[in-house]
Amino acid sequence: MKDTAIRVLIVDDMQLNRTVLASLLISHGIMSDQVESGKECLALCEEKDYDLILLDHRMPELDGVDTLVRLKELFARRGRDIPVICHTTEEGRKNINLYKAAGFTDVLIKPVDPRELFDILMQYLSEPEEEEEQADEEVHDLPSAYFEKTSKRAPTRSATERQRKKKPKSCRCG
Repeated sequence: MKDTAIRVLIVDDMQLNRTVLASLLISHGIMSDQVESGKECLALCEEKDYDLILLDHRMPELDGVDTLVRLKELFARRGRDIPVICHTTEEGRKNINLYKAAGFTDVLIKPVDPRELFDILMQYLSEPEEEEEQADEEVHDLPSAYFEKTSKRAPTRSATERQRKKKPKSCRCG
């Protein structure tokens, strides 16, 4: 029997950020591993395969960009291309294009808006097109209570870009 569980790795030097992201993921039925440094991230990625990595940009020792460069080398050796999402503070909003130019797949601004995280999950963890045609056409919607306590701040440029793209018919998440 093939293991179809989605695997996400959260990399952040702040325990609170790891806990919040893990809680948001579990609300979609996605389990995660969490580490607090780039070095731990690299070590764990040598042992396990992940479907998506949420990587903090600002960390001591090995920052997000340095970690990303090493991850890309690891992925190339394995013949895989894993989406690595940068998550950074509000101060990083002005650097979104720089993060993408450095090789990050996308960017989330902290505090992470649950709707933006959901968009990321739908975009990067959705089933391939050939499987979508065979899959049921059900869409996994978040309950409205999920958004009640979410702030009403403006979406990031990357979130706006995602809203313009076609939504997948189904997702392995949720």
